[in-house]
Amino acid sequence: MAFNSIVFLYMFLPITLVLYYLLPDKASNTKIKSIVLIVLSLIFYSWGDIKYLPLLLLATIFNYLALEGWTWFRMTKGESLTAKILFALIVVLNVALLASGKYFLKTMPLAISFYTFKMLSAVFDIRKSLIESEAERLENQGLVLERKEAELDAIYPTYIWTNFKKNIKLNFTNFLLYISFFPELIIGPISRFKNFIPSIEKAKKSWNNLYQGLLRFLPALFVKVLIVDEIGALRTDLLNGLGDNLGVLEAWLVAIFYMIYIYLDFASYSAMAVGLSRTLGFDSPENFNNPYSAVSITDFWRRWHMSLSSWFRDYVYIPLGGNRKGLARQLLNITIVWALTGIWHGNQLNFLLWGLFYAVILIMEKMFLLKTMERLPKVVRRIITLFIVNMGWVLFAFPNTKDLFSMLGSMFGANGWSNGEGIYVLTGNIFLILIALLATSELFTKFLKNLRENESWNKPYILVIRHLVTLILLVISTAYILDQSFASFLYFQF
Repeated sequence: MAFNSIVFLYMFLPITLVLYYLLPDKASNTKIKSIVLIVLSLIFYSWGDIKYLPLLLLATIFNYLALEGWTWFRMTKGESLTAKILFALIVVLNVALLASGKYFLKTMPLAISFYTFKMLSAVFDIRKSLIESEAERLENQGLVLERKEAELDAIYPTYIWTNFKKNIKLNFTNFLLYISFFPELIIGPISRFKNFIPSIEKAKKSWNNLYQGLLRFLPALFVKVLIVDEIGALRTDLLNGLGDNLGVLEAWLVAIFYMIYIYLDFASYSAMAVGLSRTLGFDSPENFNNPYSAVSITDFWRRWHMSLSSWFRDYVYIPLGGNRKGLARQLLNITIVWALTGIWHGNQLNFLLWGLFYAVILIMEKMFLLKTMERLPKVVRRIITLFIVNMGWVLFAFPNTKDLFSMLGSMFGANGWSNGEGIYVLTGNIFLILIALLATSELFTKFLKNLRENESWNKPYILVIRHLVTLILLVISTAYILDQSFASFLYFQF
C-alpha cells in the first residue's frame, strides 16, 4: 500500500487514526496501542501482496530470539570468544537475508533493504548498551544494575539490562512494532532502535500532533502527485521519444529532470512518513535537509538520505576505525563504506560505480578539494556541487552500460546541440519546471516549516485560511490520483 493511493488516503489512514485515537491514552494501555499499531502495520505491508509477510515475521522472530539468547549468554559468560562468534553470526545471517532477498530472488521482498537495517540497528545498539552498562555500572532511580538481570530497559541514550519493573523494556511487542511501524516500513526513514523504543512509551495522542502531522503530510502528497509524477513523465517521454538521438539540450534536460524527480519523490515520501508518525505521537528522523543547497559533496551527504548515511557512519565507518587510524586507513574506510552504499541499492554495476564515484570525490575533498573550494564564492561552490551530483545521478539512473555511455555522449555533444524537442518541452512546460525547481530549494522548505511552526500563523482568520488551503490540497491531489495511472515511489525498488 502506498501513501499516494486512494485506499490509503480514504480507508486505511482514517480507520487507523480513529482506532488509535479511541484508545485510552494511559501508560497501562501502551501495550494495547502497540498491538493495534502492529496489526495495522502488518495489514499495510500485506495489502498489495501478502506473500512476503511470513519472511518479515520470521526475520523479526529470529532476531528477537537471537538477541534474547545472545544477551543472556553475554551477561552470564562475559565477552568470550564464543559470545563474539555468536554476535558475528547474528550479523552475518541478517546480511545474508538482505543479500539473498535483493540479489538472488527474482522479485525482491518489499522493504527488505530497510527492515534488515533496522534489525541490524537493534543488534548493534543492544551490544553497545551492554558494553556501556558493564563499563559504567550505571545506577538509575536508586536501582543498582547487576550483570545477572535479564530485562532490557531504556535509559536514554543507552539501553542496559535491568529488572522487569522498569517502564520501557525490550519485549517482542516493542521489537515487532519497531520493525513493522508502517510510516517507516517501506522506504524509511531508518529509525534507530535506541531512539524508537523510548518513543513507544512517550508517544502521546493530541490534536496538535494530529494537526501538525497532517500539515506535514498533505503538502508532501501534493508535491508527489502534481509535481514529481509530472516531471518523471517529462523525462520518460524525452527518453522514449528520442532514444539515442538526444541532443545536448535534451540530454541535460533528462539529467536535470531526473535530479529533480529523485529528490522530490524520495523527500516527499519521507516528509509524509514523518507527518504520519507525528499524527501517532512518534518522531521519525528527518531524512533530508535541503541537499541541493550543499556547497560540497561532503555537505551534500550530510543532507541527503540522512538516516542511511548516518547508519553507515555509525555502524560501519566508525567501527572500521573512522578517521582514528591514520589517513590511509581513513581513505580505505571511506571506499568500503561507499562501495557498500552502492551495493545496498542493487547488484547492477552502475550502483557500485556510483558508490565508488562518490568515494573518489569525498577522498579528493578530504585531501585537498575542500580547501580549494573554500576560496570560491558560495554560489560557485553550489554550482560545482550540483554538477557533480548530477553526474552521479546519471550513473545511478542507467543500469545498462551502453545506455549510460550513450547518455554521457549526448550530454557532451555527440549528437549535436538540439533536435528541437528540448525547446518544445521547455516552452510547453515552463511553469511546471519552475515550480519543480522552487520545490527543490531551501526557500520552499523554510516556507513549509514556517507555515507549521510560526505562531503568527495561528490567528483565527489565518487558521481558517490554512485549513481551507490544506483541504484544497487534499481535493486537488485526490483528483489527480483518480485521473492518472498509479505512480509508485522510486525507492520502492531498493
